[in-house]
Amino acid sequence: MYRIFTEKFGAARGSEEIKRITRDYFRIQTSFFYYTLFLVTLRKKMWFSRYVVFEGLEHLDRSLASHHGVIMPTFHFNHPIAVPGLLIYKGYKITGYAVHPWDLNVPLVAKIVTWIGYKGGMLREDLEMAYRNRGARDVYMRRLKEDGSLVVLLDMPFFGKKSLKPVDFLGEPFLFPSGITEIIYETGCPVHVAYCVRDNLDWRRARVVVSPPLAMSGDALSDLQTIVTALDKAVQEHPEQWWGWVNYERGTPAFHEKLRAHLEATRPHHS
Repeated sequence: MYRIFTEKFGAARGSEEIKRITRDYFRIQTSFFYYTLFLVTLRKKMWFSRYVVFEGLEHLDRSLASHHGVIMPTFHFNHPIAVPGLLIYKGYKITGYAVHPWDLNVPLVAKIVTWIGYKGGMLREDLEMAYRNRGARDVYMRRLKEDGSLVVLLDMPFFGKKSLKPVDFLGEPFLFPSGITEIIYETGCPVHVAYCVRDNLDWRRARVVVSPPLAMSGDALSDLQTIVTALDKAVQEHPEQWWGWVNYERGTPAFHEKLRAHLEATRPHHS
C-alpha cells in the first residue's frame, strides 16, 4: 500500500505523510469486525451525540421535503455500513443496495459479520436492504416512493458486468457501474453523494458528509463522471479512509481486458 500511496500522492504529500496514510489505512482495515459490532450495538444516548458529527443534512432535508426519495451514491468509505448505519440513527429512512452476505466472495467469517451489520440496523431502526439479484428493484423503488434514501456502493467493478463504464478517477480511467443513472432518470430523484470518515486517533469519532444535490445532465456517461468526481475529491482528501486501494487494479480497464483475454484463452473449445 505504501507504494500505491506514493504513486498517487507522494509528490504532494511527502514521505512522512504517506507513512501516516498507510498506517491509518491498515488501522481501518483491521478494525472492520470490531467496528461493525460498534455500529450496530451501542445506544444513541451513550455515544451518538458525543462522537458522531454530520455535515450537509440540510441538503438532504431540503431534497426530501420535495417528497421525492433521494439517491446517495457512495464508496466503501470507511465501512460499507457506516453511511446507512449512521444516517438511520438520525431518523432517516435508508435503503442500502448491496450484495447479499451469502453471495459475497469472501471468507465465511466476513459473511457472518456483514450479515450482523445489516441485520443489526434492520432490527433496530428504519433500514432496509435491497440485495443484488434478490428482488432489489422492487425494494428500492417502493422506498423511494415513500421518501426514503437509496444508498448505493459504486466501487465494486464486478467483472463481466455490462453496465461498467470507464470514467476519470484519480487521474486515470476507472470502471464504475453506470446502472445508477438509469434509476436516477427513471425516478427523477435528487442525487447527493455521501461518505463517512473516522478519526484514527479516537476510533469512536466519525463524521458523515452529505453533499449538496448534484446537477444531472441526462447524459449517462457525463452524469456518472459527475458522481465519481465528487467522490474522487473525498478520496483525495482522505485516502486512508477508502477501502478500494487493496483492489484498485481490478477497477482499471487494462485489468478487465487482461482477465477477459485469459478466460477466453483457457475456455474449452468444442470442435
